[in-house]
Amino acid sequence: MFARAPQIWLEKVLAAAIAIFALLAVWSRWPYGTYTILRFAVCAMSVYLAVRSYAVGQRAWVWIGGTTAALFNPFFPLHLQRSQWKIVDFGAASVLALWAWKVRPPELEQQQPAQSFSPLQTTDSGQPTKMLVVADRVSKKTRVLVCDDEPAIADFIAETLKGHDCETAVEYSGLDAVYRAATFRPEVALLGYVMPKMDGVEAGMNLLKISPKTKIVLITEQVPPETLETLKGNGYNFDAFPAPFTPEELRAMIFVWSCE
Repeated sequence: MFARAPQIWLEKVLAAAIAIFALLAVWSRWPYGTYTILRFAVCAMSVYLAVRSYAVGQRAWVWIGGTTAALFNPFFPLHLQRSQWKIVDFGAASVLALWAWKVRPPELEQQQPAQSFSPLQTTDSGQPTKMLVVADRVSKKTRVLVCDDEPAIADFIAETLKGHDCETAVEYSGLDAVYRAATFRPEVALLGYVMPKMDGVEAGMNLLKISPKTKIVLITEQVPPETLETLKGNGYNFDAFPAPFTPEELRAMIFVWSCE
């Protein structure tokens, strides 16, 4: 759970340090060798930024990182006027400072939260069963990513969840949902089972590479049981939520999924 924390904090520290280095260059007059070191540092960090952004589908940051790396490329140096370099240095400092700020560490709080029970699930006989839930969930908004190739359905689900302790993001294709997950980091993803180009299953599998803790739920009239069994056998614990459903049923299940 906490394996990526040291790496992410190292990224933040390095990006912030190089941003300060570039910012100092705006007002300082250093020997040429110092500027060469700055070129290497900014170029290397920008290349890393672009590669990491590409891996999680953040296309805008790929272009930003690539452009910054090209400007500071020490092997084919760009020759500009001193006044022009001040602008470029300030831009690079801004990019790296923003990157240092936006890199999102995983949850580092290791204290066990208080626990309570909620009778949201029932048995076949209709008797409520107690389900262990995290008490502090009620004080947070659950991030829910909704995706369906029919905008009317996706928008209806999102509107149903608004104002009910949910923060929603809506996409209309599986590929766009994967890209959105990189920045939105949903706790629950409601994906249409049948979608063109990238269906809900493929989108869910790719989404988990970016946001492994997201609960994937396939929305459809019917998901073949063997599909879910095959997915679980391959390590993908997907759920299915049959349509049609009432807003109350959806809200109750969002709470259940967010506490798993």
